[in-house]
Amino acid sequence: MYTLRTHRQRSLASTGLVVLVSVGLAYPVIAEDASDASSELAEVVITAERTTQNLQRVPISATVLSGQQLDNEGVHRIADLQTVAPSLTISTFNLSTFVNIRGVGMAMSAPTSTPGVAFYVDGAFIPHEFIISGAFYDLDAAEVLRGPQGTLTGQNSTGGAIYLRTPDPDYQRSSGFVDETIGNTGLNRVVAAVNVPIVDDHLALRLSGVDERRRSFTDNISSGAQPGKLGFDGARADLGFKITPQLTGDVRLEYFDNRNDNTATKNPNVLPQDPFTIEQDGETYYKIRGTRSDIELKYDITDNIRARLLSDYQQSVVNDLEDGDRTATALPQPPKTNTGRLFLNTLHIHTKTDEVDLIGSTGPVNWVVGGFYMHDQVDLGQDLYGDDTVAVQHPATKVTAYNTDNTSKSGFGQFTYQRDEFQLIGGLRYSNDSQTFFRVSPAAATGFTSSSEITGKFAVNYFVTSNAMAYASVSRGYKAGGGNPVAGTPSYLPETNLVEEVGMKNTFLDQHLRVNADIFHSDYDNLQLLGLTPTRVPETQNIPKSKSIGAELEVQAHLRGWSANFGAAYLQATVVTPVSLLNNTGAKSFPGFVPDGTTLPYSPRWTLNGGVEYAFSLGDRGTLNLRLQWSHTGLEWASVFQNSASVQPAHDIVDVQLTWDPNPAWELQALVSNVTNKTYIASQVFNTSGANGGTIYGDRREASLRVAYRFN
Repeated sequence: MYTLRTHRQRSLASTGLVVLVSVGLAYPVIAEDASDASSELAEVVITAERTTQNLQRVPISATVLSGQQLDNEGVHRIADLQTVAPSLTISTFNLSTFVNIRGVGMAMSAPTSTPGVAFYVDGAFIPHEFIISGAFYDLDAAEVLRGPQGTLTGQNSTGGAIYLRTPDPDYQRSSGFVDETIGNTGLNRVVAAVNVPIVDDHLALRLSGVDERRRSFTDNISSGAQPGKLGFDGARADLGFKITPQLTGDVRLEYFDNRNDNTATKNPNVLPQDPFTIEQDGETYYKIRGTRSDIELKYDITDNIRARLLSDYQQSVVNDLEDGDRTATALPQPPKTNTGRLFLNTLHIHTKTDEVDLIGSTGPVNWVVGGFYMHDQVDLGQDLYGDDTVAVQHPATKVTAYNTDNTSKSGFGQFTYQRDEFQLIGGLRYSNDSQTFFRVSPAAATGFTSSSEITGKFAVNYFVTSNAMAYASVSRGYKAGGGNPVAGTPSYLPETNLVEEVGMKNTFLDQHLRVNADIFHSDYDNLQLLGLTPTRVPETQNIPKSKSIGAELEVQAHLRGWSANFGAAYLQATVVTPVSLLNNTGAKSFPGFVPDGTTLPYSPRWTLNGGVEYAFSLGDRGTLNLRLQWSHTGLEWASVFQNSASVQPAHDIVDVQLTWDPNPAWELQALVSNVTNKTYIASQVFNTSGANGGTIYGDRREASLRVAYRFN
């Protein structure tokens, strides 16, 4: 229905496009006195669309950072990306990483849920939030794409996608590096890699690994366990081969072992009230160990057509034991309450994905067609020890077991047609998803759900000048529905997101200034949110209608010795259709009413970031770089039920670093993160099947020293 509200929204979009185009037309006439070619901004390339392209010529809102930029801006963990990418929020609980873009993604997980933001490593889709945090080392680039994805690659998504790229093996030369960081919190992180050509121009091997340890920022005064401490080991191998000039490929293997004493979750009802002091007497740990392997083949059928196959297999085991009441003073609770004192989760995950693509060009048309298949099996066991307070000594008072089988099949395609200054882009995707759900205990039950959807994208690009592009796009994303564990509970519906976006990408001052901006409007149907039944069983629910409007800006500048970056995002994401949902923000879960106009979870009104850097020349002693980095996250809510248990107040974080590059081989860096020692809430977590919720505070001030040596 076309309403006054619709008219206003479209008028906003039209006005925004006019302003952006006007800016693009006006700036090229500015006198360009920045003639120092050595300080030109490097071209940013994006590979998420299966071809290597200049980001400034792709009609998508995206942040792309090279491996060197990640180091320069202090981005060493997946959660650090939110400090440099607008509209991105990342929260962690135990070893799970929950990613939301423009307020869409995942806040907490259930045995049958799927993420709204797709995550890829070297093109392979990673469906589980338990695994993604361990992939963040030895990277060539990280790409954050905002808005629905799916007409070019992998899995469909409603919120966006994150792509991590690791360096390709080099067939010509041996090289490598060793990079160690130590900090005043017991931090010790070592990353190393080596590249070995085996057969000149035909076979090469790249090996990399990481070992990371750190004490907790939180003091547990009740036991030897220290929730919040880090312990991670990981290793990767990439064997690149070139059988003929037309046939190339990679065989990749990855291993990870992530373990800690669980997350430091503050029970707000337990003294002392110091955010970094907890009182948990129960045994607690979180362990995840797994492997990932894939083979990728590329074959050039002709000079203009390439076939690509990527087959990937992932397996992991998760063991999570928690102090269920998060105290050291509560008495053992009778089994009938099902709250328990100790709670053990065990997951076995097996995922197989296959993707086939044809990538080509025919005259003025570039095109991609492909297919994607995934089979994902999750076996979950939950043991509730209601008779134990500190360690497991008695049989479980409640045992729950689920098995979930997910199958996803899809076909997709996209074309790009260029004529003069205009470029037309169109794409379609058909997705078919099915889920079989088995509950083994406490009462056997079986469920089956399936859903299918046609989604797509259409965009028009106009190249105003060689350095300015305006675009308008419409895209639609989809996330599959599924079943809920409780017998008689209705299945949850598929989620879709229709996004209209206009934007402008500009490069000014003889490649020394880059300004990208966009505005967007999103309509969500059946947005999926996780709740908890009164008997403490996870249940995924739907909000029938919700919407968002927003704008994003990214600026990069490099002039002589100065470099600067700035990012800003404004987001207004709200419920449109009033709905009754389960409210699990309190001690007990109960049905609650969500009125229209309620702000959606993880949708801060403002996210801002900025950095400024100056390089001092030391002559034959290299360069000294001083950098100041700042990020701001506005007030956000962890639930549609807004109260003291779900609020995450606005906060600002400032980091400063000093980097000395005496020569191309060595790099020394001193870093102080959270300079002001700001105390802020990083995540609010709610009751789960066997553990109470609480507050997770962000990292305190940390000083560290990093030394890197590169050889070739």
